[in-house]
Amino acid sequence: MFRSPEKTDHDKEGLRCDATARTSVSALETELHGIKIYETALGCAVNDDLKKEWQVYLTQTCQRVDLLRDVFSALSLNPDMTASRRKVVNHTGASLVEAMEMAKADGNTSAAQAIARECVSLVESKDHKNWDLIRHLAREGKREETTLSGAANDDVGEDEEGHFCHAWEGTRELSMAALCLPAAVSVF
Repeated sequence: MFRSPEKTDHDKEGLRCDATARTSVSALETELHGIKIYETALGCAVNDDLKKEWQVYLTQTCQRVDLLRDVFSALSLNPDMTASRRKVVNHTGASLVEAMEMAKADGNTSAAQAIARECVSLVESKDHKNWDLIRHLAREGKREETTLSGAANDDVGEDEEGHFCHAWEGTRELSMAALCLPAAVSVF
């Protein structure tokens, strides 16, 4: 049976700081791609109410990028640092943008909007997880990690929860409609 070596308090602090940096990098990269995803999704949206909703979410996502850059500055982290996690998030985000562009190019506007909803739902799921981790680090972290508390304020949490739930519900309802099942909630 494999046993990891005992970690000293100093080693644990180093691991915690590394985890904080990885979480922050992942969150920033997700938000940066969130901007691209919302911009692309807006080009796929045909419903005016959905366009308005996504425009609000795009504005909030831009604000999150600024907020996270402030966190990087406060933690003396490089917001452009390269990490394997960042590369994966980058690839995923670029793939979602590409999927929406492919759907739009097919010419079926209804299908393109449905694909855009699915892509928004996927990025909001990742975004929701990131902000949950940031809130947890802010509450439970040591020293400089509590700097994240400014980024994890209640407004961000409520907004992200709303984005996540609404994106999931919209995607679910479109899927139900595709199966010719009655919608449980109204959709755009």
